Amino acid sequence: MSNEQDVRSMGGLRKYLPVTFLTFLIATIAIAGIPPFAGFFSKDEILMHVYEHSPIMWVLAVIGSMMTSFYMFRLLFLTFSGSFRGTHEQKHHLHESPASMTIPLIVLAILSAAGGFIGIPEALGGHNWLSNFMSPLYDLSRRVRPESFGETHLSHSTEYMLMGVSVGAALIALVIAFVLYVSRKSVPAPEGERLPALQNLVYNKYYIDELYNNLIVKPLMLLGDFLYGVFEFFVIDLIVNGVGKAVQAFSGVVRRLQTGAIGFYIFAMVIGIVVLLLFNFRGFIL
Repeated sequence: MSNEQDVRSMGGLRKYLPVTFLTFLIATIAIAGIPPFAGFFSKDEILMHVYEHSPIMWVLAVIGSMMTSFYMFRLLFLTFSGSFRGTHEQKHHLHESPASMTIPLIVLAILSAAGGFIGIPEALGGHNWLSNFMSPLYDLSRRVRPESFGETHLSHSTEYMLMGVSVGAALIALVIAFVLYVSRKSVPAPEGERLPALQNLVYNKYYIDELYNNLIVKPLMLLGDFLYGVFEFFVIDLIVNGVGKAVQAFSGVVRRLQTGAIGFYIFAMVIGIVVLLLFNFRGFIL
């Protein structure tokens, strides 16, 4: 699968890349925020403080975390479950990565699975060890009291409710992804295929790139072309080239006075003296 980036050409890689599959599964569960993996504790901390400041923002954050869970499990199922959708030549060369890649993956997977236990919140019987450890740094950077780092005024029952909603949203997204991409064996449509309006909107990232290109990039490009073709050519170039040509023409005239004839130089000197005398005499009279 070297240089292959399209998951639509993958599938069924679990039996060919078992170590990669297991580490990817652990990472997916952690990112989705499912306990007891590290992502659950970090996401719970973030969502708890968001809820404390704004319940509306908390709802949006939960929706965002649910979407994260969905697309991560979608990626997992499309890549490692089902049957292989690539070419026969690609299937012939499928193999596990070398130790130089799998060992770092295993280390990261272990940290993803067990790293969250150093920051267990008080609501689950922990002591916020990580929060207390980081308090001095937080105090120096934010100028707040060390004991205020990580503190919350929410009751344990409220924390349990927030955890339950967060985990429930992640599990619902997991089930939806499983039904779509494992049970129904759905595969995203290939490039260029006509999609329903809503899917097309999401597939094209809400046309943000096109909107940015039409509202920002193209007007700036047109402005740049105008400045280059009109202002720079008719103003900048004319001034610069005009000054250069004027200096060149004047120097061409002055250069002709350098004839090398001593008689001409004496004549020019006499004319100059006469002009100076006349100018001084006129100034004396005035």
